[in-house]
Amino acid sequence: MIECPCCRERIERRVVYRKERCPAMNNVTYRTAAEAVKAPVGEVELVACDKCAAVFNSAFDPDILEYDRHYDNSRDSSPAYRDYLDELASKVGKDIRKDARILEVGCGNGDFLKKLCDRTHARGFGYDRAYTGDGVQGSVIFRKEYFSPSAADSGYDVLILRHVLEHLHKPYLFLKQICRPSVLAKGAKICVEVPDLEWIVRKEAFYDITYEHCNYFCRKSLAALISSAGFRDIRISNVFGGEYILLEAVYDPTACKDAMSGRPEASGIDLGNVLKGIKRERDDFIRSAENLCVWGASGKGVLFLSALNDELLKRVKYVVDINEKKQGRFLPVSAKRIEPPAVLRKATGKIDVLVMNSVYKKEIEGALSGMGINAKAHIL
Repeated sequence: MIECPCCRERIERRVVYRKERCPAMNNVTYRTAAEAVKAPVGEVELVACDKCAAVFNSAFDPDILEYDRHYDNSRDSSPAYRDYLDELASKVGKDIRKDARILEVGCGNGDFLKKLCDRTHARGFGYDRAYTGDGVQGSVIFRKEYFSPSAADSGYDVLILRHVLEHLHKPYLFLKQICRPSVLAKGAKICVEVPDLEWIVRKEAFYDITYEHCNYFCRKSLAALISSAGFRDIRISNVFGGEYILLEAVYDPTACKDAMSGRPEASGIDLGNVLKGIKRERDDFIRSAENLCVWGASGKGVLFLSALNDELLKRVKYVVDINEKKQGRFLPVSAKRIEPPAVLRKATGKIDVLVMNSVYKKEIEGALSGMGINAKAHIL
């Protein structure tokens, strides 16, 4: 038996997916190939909770991870992603007052929080140990540290948790610490964004099962978790091409509810068998490609490449990314060097570009055309 970190019920430890030697940090790159080969790794053993529908890594060890200045998950180099943040800020900001105080925990480099405050004219407070910018930017104050509820100001009107809960070893306890009257004003709005497990299963996206994510949510399990932390009027939608769940709710400590029960659809699926088909398709594609390029040196690209054996890895001639900070560095485990897209001009013959996220396909095709590179973009 094991305790579910989301509903805290004791459940049977039934592993539905295993992955060995998974890169521990997707968004840390290395100065040399030798350093990259020795990057920290972890084990993934996903267990499904039949009480609240959460799926979590029962082998997770938080001590392996270190979110500091070396961690770079920024996507602000991408016009498509910047457009998405604009759309999200518009959607989330509709009912935020000008005098509101917005708290974002795990704000990264603050791109979304700045957009949201610019749009609503509210004041923002961002916390993230990996933050690398100035402490004050316009109406936003950034702190390069983990958020501490005991040291926080009180009365925040909005709480933003974008891609945070999937990284937390004990998400229920985190929410109970942060979602209390000493931190949030009654009626405060919460906005949560996480990857959608049902999208991962439907797309057979094995490269989205990562050690960094110790929790995987469907709509039901996320609603159960947020409800148990004292929120009502929960609204859920899918965003970013359906890949993410966006949850919005209102803080009301008197409305705390127990997690919903019932076996979730996702927990009844053998993820290992579901993903075998796309892995065979992947292998055949790699072997048939003449000049193969993987475009995207972030989470999906890192996980995709780390799962290849030596034979297949050698057939990947190029790994490119538009993030200049990553260019010239090496990916964990696979030790593939990250190049700028212009490197593809050196290729002779047919070029096949494997796009790691379909959201960026048009952007990448436009970049290839703009550079005069004759290449075909593929989505697995």
